[in-house]
Amino acid sequence: MNPASSNTGFGLPPGVTATQLANDERLVWGAYAAHMIGYLMLWTALIGLIINYVRRKDCVDPKHATHHSRMLRTFWWTLGLSLLALGIMIAGGLGVAFNLLGPDLAQWERSVEAIEKGTARLNIAWGWVVLAALGALLAVATWIGGLISHAIGMVRLADDKPA
Repeated sequence: MNPASSNTGFGLPPGVTATQLANDERLVWGAYAAHMIGYLMLWTALIGLIINYVRRKDCVDPKHATHHSRMLRTFWWTLGLSLLALGIMIAGGLGVAFNLLGPDLAQWERSVEAIEKGTARLNIAWGWVVLAALGALLAVATWIGGLISHAIGMVRLADDKPA
């Protein structure tokens, strides 16, 4: 009897061939790569997301399903925190703009004229600047955290461990 066809002694789940297992693992690696590149180009993360949703339930090895779940969780948490960070930065930026230019249109026109003449007096409410900076820090921390989460998953996959 050919040992490769019997799955005994190889640690494979019953009824699973080494080829099926290797294909599953290649797809997990591909999804990790797509997510990692997605931090530079969003569309590749979307490809990784599709792979994760399509293949998570069809994995022949449950370990691979945990990796798909980890990538999905990381994607959605990163997206949510990134949108929160963007909202905080926009609020801070608008706060600075309204503080500098004033709340009504006449005040804005006077402020723009003063800026053009060079007689503008900067009166910045530093709380808004701090808020915008905190939003930027949250965005950077979220980006780094997502990269670290994917890197940890890749190391665990290389060690043949669940995510």
